[in-house]
Amino acid sequence: MKLNYKQFYRPVAWISTILLLFLQFTFGCQPSLPDEVEVAYSDLPDRIDYNFHVKPILADRCYACHGPDEGSRKAGLRLDIEAEAFQKLASGKRAFVKGKLNSSEVFHRMISSNPETIMPPPTSNLSLSPREIAIIAKWVEQGAEWKDHWSFIPVESPEIPKVDTEWKRNNPIDFFIQKGLEQQNLSPNPIADKERLLRRVTMDLTGLPPTIQEIDDFLKDSSPNAYEKVVDRLLESQEHAERLTMEWLDVARYSDSHGVSFDGYREMWPYRDWVIEAFKSNMSHREFITKQVAGDLLPNATTNDKLATAFYRLNPMEASAGSISEEYRVEYVAERTATTGTAFLGLTMGCAKCHDHKFDPISQKNFFQLSAFFNSIDEYGLGPTDLNRPPTLLLFEDSQKRTLDSLDQLILQKDKELKKIEVSQIKDYVAEIGEIKKIENEVGAFPFESFEKVKRPQKEKNPFAEEEAEEYKKKSPKEKAKIDSIKKAEKKKKKLEFEEVLILDKNKKSEATLGVELVKGKVGQGVAFDDDYDYVSIKKAGFYDLYDPFSVSLWINPKKGETKHIQNIIGNSGNFLSFYRGWEMFLDSTNQLSIRLIHRLPDDFIEVTTQEKVLFGDWSQVGFTYDGTGKASGISIFINGERQKLAILSDKLTRSILPIHEYTAKLDTAPVRLGKSYRLFSFDPGIYRGRMDELRLFDRELSPVEMASLGELEEKSVSKSIALEHLISKEKSAIDLRNEIRNLRKTKTDLLGAVREVMVMEDMPK
Repeated sequence: MKLNYKQFYRPVAWISTILLLFLQFTFGCQPSLPDEVEVAYSDLPDRIDYNFHVKPILADRCYACHGPDEGSRKAGLRLDIEAEAFQKLASGKRAFVKGKLNSSEVFHRMISSNPETIMPPPTSNLSLSPREIAIIAKWVEQGAEWKDHWSFIPVESPEIPKVDTEWKRNNPIDFFIQKGLEQQNLSPNPIADKERLLRRVTMDLTGLPPTIQEIDDFLKDSSPNAYEKVVDRLLESQEHAERLTMEWLDVARYSDSHGVSFDGYREMWPYRDWVIEAFKSNMSHREFITKQVAGDLLPNATTNDKLATAFYRLNPMEASAGSISEEYRVEYVAERTATTGTAFLGLTMGCAKCHDHKFDPISQKNFFQLSAFFNSIDEYGLGPTDLNRPPTLLLFEDSQKRTLDSLDQLILQKDKELKKIEVSQIKDYVAEIGEIKKIENEVGAFPFESFEKVKRPQKEKNPFAEEEAEEYKKKSPKEKAKIDSIKKAEKKKKKLEFEEVLILDKNKKSEATLGVELVKGKVGQGVAFDDDYDYVSIKKAGFYDLYDPFSVSLWINPKKGETKHIQNIIGNSGNFLSFYRGWEMFLDSTNQLSIRLIHRLPDDFIEVTTQEKVLFGDWSQVGFTYDGTGKASGISIFINGERQKLAILSDKLTRSILPIHEYTAKLDTAPVRLGKSYRLFSFDPGIYRGRMDELRLFDRELSPVEMASLGELEEKSVSKSIALEHLISKEKSAIDLRNEIRNLRKTKTDLLGAVREVMVMEDMPK
């Protein structure tokens, strides 16, 4: 049979062609790597992880032009979202193709030598190393597995790697270490001697070197578990808890000063001690986080639970008078939000405060949604330089708590005795009230009938004089002589400066700024306020504390302004640098009469306001009485001698209302002001427009009958119950009891003023 070679070779040739094309497709689609990249490729780990190896490269070198920022994105390519990183581009190409390096445009751009096509472009001043190119290439070849942000992936125990060497291994951790050594062609060091081993473990667990005694004890211990005993001892030590605390306090932004402009002192070390104790007692991680994030919200929260929330109050705090309070309050909320991301979520959330995050999957909307959880405490953006700011937690010592409980019981007992006297007076009531000719305990009467302009040397008060004097005592004679010489020279150079004021009624306690005028008053003359800088100062008067009963009365004729705002009538409360401490009577923006007794705003004060409004353009007697109880119910407000119905806006006063100096935080005998508050840098300054007359101050709680007489209320309008209240106020046994109660409250106020406090979180009432 004759063989037809053409018929035989045609199918063979066809099959060979198909096989050749298959081999080219299979092996030829993976391009050859540049030599330096191929060398780097050979040193890579077996498996390339997107989050650990690839994403950091893309974020650092590519996201600027191909990331979340729509404004700077180029070529329609976005590499931070999986769907967009693998989709077909307008050019028809794809940045990445899973398992196909040759079809992945990114690879060709990375290895290009053409400045027009290489990525990153030369103009970016960025470049990729051979190892980085090799990482991306191997990742694509392995299927380009994409992963969510690493902090969103549940933690799982990894498989123990296989190690080919015969090195000694004591526990599973050694497999991971030895695998790393193996990949880098390294081998373990020889076993350390006992001295070196003890030093290493002691330094690692406590941050301190071992003592000589500890070294000797370890060298003498020849038992197989000698090292384990050392580790157990160190893990149970106070020093180990402090070592762990040091790391956590860096995360918590711990500081005993406020930072920002003045970096003033604050007392936060009780929180530090809480963290130490948490580590010492081996508190669970879940409990450790829960208490710091929401300890105050736990059912039946303990003092320590609340103390843990100081974590969120360690942010820097501003105290500059030129700053805007609300701006910084919002900044504190944002800082807590960012800290939550850093400490607990593994996210740099702070970047999303101003814009969508450039690298992490967080939008600006996400940021402010989360911030709402930290925007629920009552705080101001500005406060004193060297004091803890509200809300705070009082940390009583055991002896202080016992004394406080005892005082509360005594006050309660005396209050009951006082009520018995009042009940007996009601039973025996037969008396009638005659005309009230004189009201006792008047400590100041200011009719404002005349004034005299006085020019006097201007006094400069150094608020730090006491501290400087103490420092001076510690100096050597040579240093003192130098200081004295400098002061003497400065005194010679300094020119004497003068100021002009108005002395009212020839009373040096009563003075006014030059803009204040004498006009027709309620009785004779009165004072008029018509300028932003007009006010009257009453010196050495009105210095009352929480436990002091006192009363105030004067006549006002307010002028209606173009805009509604607070108008301060009288008071001595300060500005934000002194927590606004003091007392004040003012007209609110709706012209209702209000009283505030303030230890600290916004959390420790009383505020009550009338339902009735004071009329514009007419004379009205206004005044109030306070009984020294520290309760809103102890305040009565009067308009034209008639006691008013009140709305209680706050009833949370617990501590002293004596004014403090804005720089030293020491007691400050600030004059009582009429016509304007001391608030210069925040809130409404309380500028009053209109006239005032007949100011009278009393260091006791006046009865409604006495206030009625000051308000020229007709006697027939005084009810039987009000008359009885007046008679009880004059009863000697009741007066004696009130004085006893006042002294007990003073002791309690002094005690509370000495209690340590720390800044914590505390949600506002719903």
